[in-house]
Amino acid sequence: MVLVQPQNVKTDKQNNVNIPLEEILRPLWKLTYYSGILLDWCRPISNSNRLSEVAQYVCISLSFSLVFLLMLFETVQLILLIGMESNIHTIIPNLIWFTPILLAFLVYGHCLREQRYFLNFFNDWSKLEEAFTKSDVTYTMCRSKRVHLMMYAAYVFMIFGSLISIGFSLQTSPEASYLISTYKAVREIIPLFFCFFLHLISIWLTWILLSFGDIVPAFIYYHAALAVNCLENDIRTAFAKRNSANCEGVCASPLLPTRKFNETLYLNTNRSSAPSQNVEDAIRLMWTRFEDINQLVGRANFLFGRLMFYNQGWLVFMITLLLYSILYKLKDALETQSADMILPYCLNVLAFIFRLISCTLISSQLHKSVSKLHTFLNYLLSHHWGTVSKDERELLRSFQTRLQSDHLVTSPLGLYHVTPTTLLTVLGLVVSYVIVLIQSK
Repeated sequence: MVLVQPQNVKTDKQNNVNIPLEEILRPLWKLTYYSGILLDWCRPISNSNRLSEVAQYVCISLSFSLVFLLMLFETVQLILLIGMESNIHTIIPNLIWFTPILLAFLVYGHCLREQRYFLNFFNDWSKLEEAFTKSDVTYTMCRSKRVHLMMYAAYVFMIFGSLISIGFSLQTSPEASYLISTYKAVREIIPLFFCFFLHLISIWLTWILLSFGDIVPAFIYYHAALAVNCLENDIRTAFAKRNSANCEGVCASPLLPTRKFNETLYLNTNRSSAPSQNVEDAIRLMWTRFEDINQLVGRANFLFGRLMFYNQGWLVFMITLLLYSILYKLKDALETQSADMILPYCLNVLAFIFRLISCTLISSQLHKSVSKLHTFLNYLLSHHWGTVSKDERELLRSFQTRLQSDHLVTSPLGLYHVTPTTLLTVLGLVVSYVIVLIQSK
């Protein structure tokens, strides 16, 4: 007979430290707070100083106005350039500057409008994590910051790359149409350093706001996947304890043949009401917590799904434009044997591809965890059909039906499910659009 043993369970309580979602998002929360973008989207801020509150709201107004004015400037420049140029390649640099600022402005407006709902969501999520960690101290949701630190490090690297890029552009071509120094009067009145400072702030604010479309949702869905893994560990532990108790009762008797051993174990399992009751309680508790997770994931799809949809669409758009630019200038780069023309495009497209792939894979962990839980329930029913009671079988089969009828998965705006196969769909879209752009050349 095959027994279900608990896996990945730590018995050393000193090494068992849970890392809640609030702690993972704390660096970004502090960044938005001290940058004056958002005040209390993740954690409540208790500050009785009226002057400090007024200063914070003034910072929010200034940052919002700066993003809006830069978006307005890039929009006007793009419209003027479209009217003068007939080749799409000449307006690609303006599109690269215009689209992230437009997206950041949309994200800013959404976050300010739904700020109270964000705070309530993270408050309820903290209560869910607390309930999980208090129920069983032998395991936790998150034990390592490796994934989170990798994403933060990559994001900081891309921000510094953007800052270096804007500094290089101002030094080599300050008259570029996507820079505020494009007009001669501006260059004569305002020093280039001040222009660099304004664009630096805009890039800083833009990248911080864009994190609400990929990093924050990815971490939320990743922790939801960890919560689903905890449900599986609950059932493993309950069945392992019940089977261990039955084995101890049978093994205490004299040695029996294998068939007689299985029959005795089956009888003891059906006669012992306490272990069976514990398993039934564990299944019911798993179902209840699954509904809690499903409700919070549904709220996350509502709050962050729109931002995630905008961000993924923007990444696909940017990757398509950059790949087209690389192919467009590849012939000239090979003839001159110089990579200066396509090197910035190559670095940017690699950064955008990394963001798209990493955030998609992290968000798809929720789909993977639910599939793993469903597979484990099938294993219980197929390998332990004779050792579980009728009530337990009905509960497991009902819960399986629940998993199949309502998919717990990352679903921005309910339009599509984020799974690893989503990357193949994105690849097909990018290739198709690049071919269309090349043919239009």
